[in-house]
This record gives sequence, structure tokens and C-alpha cells, in this order.
Amino acid sequence: HEVSADVLVDLEKRRKVIESMFRDVLDDGVRAGVFEVTDTRVTVFGMLGALNWIYSWYGREGRLRPEEVREILVNLLMNGVRARRRRTTS
Repeated sequence: HEVSADVLVDLEKRRKVIESMFRDVLDDGVRAGVFEVTDTRVTVFGMLGALNWIYSWYGREGRLRPEEVREILVNLLMNGVRARRRRTTS
């Protein structure tokens, strides 16, 4: 299916608006000391990339409800993946 040039221009404008909104939230949070972000632009691309591909792997017939998937993704996007500290034995 081919998309017209006008539709592509509109989609590009919408994408830029969404990216800008995410960057603004992250930048404000960094300034306020709420978020720790190394590179806002890369972080936004990663977040949106994760969210934009849900349609390709999520199915309602799967083992998790939409609310559970949402919680997992919000946790991942807000906290990342961290290595656990090994317990020291005394």
C-alpha cells in the first residue's frame, strides 16, 4: 500500500510533535532533578521505539492483560534494567 506525499508530510509533523513532547518532559525532569538521562534524544528514540512496536508482538490472547504489559513497559522505560547486587555472605 502506497501512502500519498501529503499523508507522509502529516505523519512526519505528528512524529516530530510527539518526540518534542517526550523530550520536553525529560528535559524538564532532568532540570528538576527527577530524571537522570545521559542523552535525551536517544532516550526518546528508545522509548518511542519500544512503544511503537507493541502491535507486532502483543496479542490479547497472550498470557498478560494490557494493564500488565503497560506496567512492565512503564517500569522498564522509567527504571531500565539494573544488575542486582550480589549478596555477601558473612
